Amino acid sequence: MLPRPISLETMQITELLPGILTQLGAENLELLQKLAQSFQKNPESLAQLSNQGKGEKEEDIPELVEGETFDEVE
Repeated sequence: MLPRPISLETMQITELLPGILTQLGAENLELLQKLAQSFQKNPESLAQLSNQGKGEKEEDIPELVEGETFDEVE
């Protein structure tokens, strides 16, 4: 059987969350609720978390070159 082609699309977290929540166990759901409550009490921590990855450089990721493999780059 051939793999199905993947269609890339941008989705909002509100669209993804229902499918994710059904896969969480009771313990993980409780942890997620506690995390949401802590962000509601301290919104600055959520802003800090979202800004944490911005501005980081990807210096250690090699450029892809046609005909080369990752083993050859190392």
